[in-house]
Formats: sequence, structure tokens, C-alpha cells
Amino acid sequence: MNTGVEFGVAFFDSTNTKDGGGWYSMNGERAMRFNGFSDLDARHVWITNLAMSDFYEQGLSKAAHLRNSSFFHQTLQHISNDCGFQQGSSIPLVVEQLSGIAARVMEISKLCMPGLRILKSLHDSIYDFIGLDDIKDDAACMYQPEFQAAFQENSYVAGIYWPRGIGTARLSMNRVDFAEEVLGYPFPIGAWHYERSNMSVDDFINLDVPAIACVEVDLKSANKPELLAFGAQMSGTAVMREWITQPEAAMLKMADAKIRISNILRGSAINDSVELPSLLTGDALIRSSYSAGLVAENYLHALTSKRYDKRTRNSRNTYFFPSRAVYLKAVDRMLSYSLARQMSDRDHIVSMYGFGAINILVTEDLFAEAVKDAADMGFAIVSSKFKQE
Repeated sequence: MNTGVEFGVAFFDSTNTKDGGGWYSMNGERAMRFNGFSDLDARHVWITNLAMSDFYEQGLSKAAHLRNSSFFHQTLQHISNDCGFQQGSSIPLVVEQLSGIAARVMEISKLCMPGLRILKSLHDSIYDFIGLDDIKDDAACMYQPEFQAAFQENSYVAGIYWPRGIGTARLSMNRVDFAEEVLGYPFPIGAWHYERSNMSVDDFINLDVPAIACVEVDLKSANKPELLAFGAQMSGTAVMREWITQPEAAMLKMADAKIRISNILRGSAINDSVELPSLLTGDALIRSSYSAGLVAENYLHALTSKRYDKRTRNSRNTYFFPSRAVYLKAVDRMLSYSLARQMSDRDHIVSMYGFGAINILVTEDLFAEAVKDAADMGFAIVSSKFKQE
């Protein structure tokens, strides 16, 4: 169903929107100046370069026609970096390119999912379109502390020294391929029950039903323990990790970490897999499209993210952790770790990984070597402040 709403991109000159305007563009057309957010046509939806915190600080959270920078999960800054724009690039050109991408993402999304209504962020809109209601339907509601302790959103390799002249290169796999690989793994459905067990890690990994295990993890004997980033988040803060899934157990075993199991929470059934919309996977040109990749990543994010729980608005725990999301996020972490380890084995310093992408630290003189190694490993996109020759 076509809602008639068009999406554009608006770049504010400053996060303090009261101080002035910026540039806007629709459908990749020539960027134009605006003097303030009130100049932006309220009949359209504008994806901005503002963070959610900026919305609240500037009193814009009630502005129905404005969206924050992470509307596509990847921020507009990440997307512009992927497109080869760097610090100092012409803002009007950046805005024109981003608005063209936004238009194609919307077009592909609606072709893939007829009837999709994009009113929230793209991944939240896809979640609603699929018809999921985890808070109501997921039997994991009985065991939220355990599933929360098994969930890790991203993997930040802490304790890295950043000397002068170091920059970050972000290496990304083809997003359609990666989303298809993650969603090809089975995930849990149905009831769960406790079972006291000190089974071996191999027995746990090879169970014929999904399960999560209460564990003690000893990283001292592991190969490159910092790369496992067990419990380390991108913000630099740690999350308590007392439970793990079978995919993450396989990842830890691969790194020779010591794992002792004391309890397991055993599932009753699995869903074989989820398929991406056929339009994304059935044509080689669309599969290689950057805009189609963003649609695929948002589809994956819809199925692997924690959900805001309005019922707990006055509670400290405001999120619900679906068993499917916990399990598939662990698959994402396992597959992304494998990529990170391969780059680490080539003597690159990995600082973060997840969603089929890794960040490595490079100097300008070593950037060309990093690009070559990334190409050898099949990474589709390399973005950095350093220019590729």
C-alpha cells in the first residue's frame, strides 16, 4: 500500500537546531538550503543527521515529520562514509546522494513487502509488517533475566591504544549475503524448561533442541581473549554475561576458552530458518545493490533486536529479549567474530565487529594493504577517512 508519504534527507549545520538551518534534498535532487526545521515540509518525512538525544534536547521528539540519523539502522554518517564521502566533502553533494539512497531503499522495501507502512524506523516498520508480537507470544517471557544475560548487541574490543595518525577502516560484507546466512540458522520457538546439568560443551553445542547454558567462562587460556569481547559493548561498558547460546559456545570453543556449564534452559522446538524477501535474493544485480543491502540489514535487525516494553515504563528493565533475537544475534556474533579473527590473523588491529562488518585501526601508509586483505576476504565495502588509490 502506498501511503503517499515521501522521504527526504535534511542535514542540519548544527545539532542545536535553534541556531540555524542546513541542507535538504528529496529523491536525489539538487540540495537546497533551509533556515530551520519549520521550513521542512510537514507533508514529507525527513531523515536528519540528528541523534535521538538531540531530538529530546531541542524539543523535537513530537515533530512527526522528522526522524533521527539511525532511521536505517546505519547512521547517515556511516552511509556517507560507505559512499566514499569524507570529512570536508561538499555537504550538498552528500545530502543529494543520501536522499537518492533513501528513495531507493523505500522503493525496494515496498516492492519486497507490499503493504509495508514505514512510519517508525525502517526495522521497526518491518517488524510490524512481519506481524511479530514477541512480548505477547514468546515463551521466553518467563525467563527474561536469563535471556537478557545471554544477549550481546555488539562486540567492542576494549583496551586498544590509539596513537596519533591512526584511523578506523570499516569493512563490510555484502549485507544481503550476510543477512541470508544469519537467517538461515534455526532458532527457538515454543516452551522452555530448566535442567540442572554439567554436560560438556560439545554435548551442549550438539543438542537436538535449542538451549542456553548458565556458564563460567575462563578466557585466560583463550587464543586472543580480547578479540572475543565477551560482555564488552561498543559504549565501552560491560554487560553481565552468565548465559550463552549454542552458537556462542561454538565461538568460544573455537578460541580455546574454558567453559563450565552448571544449568541449561532447554527449548522445545526450532524454526528451521527465515527467508529474506525473494526480491532481494533472486537477482544478482539487486543482491549487489547498496540500497537493497540496507533493506536486508534492517530486515535482519528487526529479527535480532530487543524490543521496547511499554508495560515496564517505570521499571529499570524496559526491554524484552525475544529468544529468537538472542539466538540469531549470537549467530551474527559468531560469524562476525570469524571475520574479525581472520583479519586479526593478518596482523590487523580489530576494534569492533558485528552485522558482518568489522572495524580495524590503520595508518595511512598501511591502508592500501588493509584494502587488499579486505578484498581477499570478500568484503564488499571499505570505508575510511583515508582515500583509496
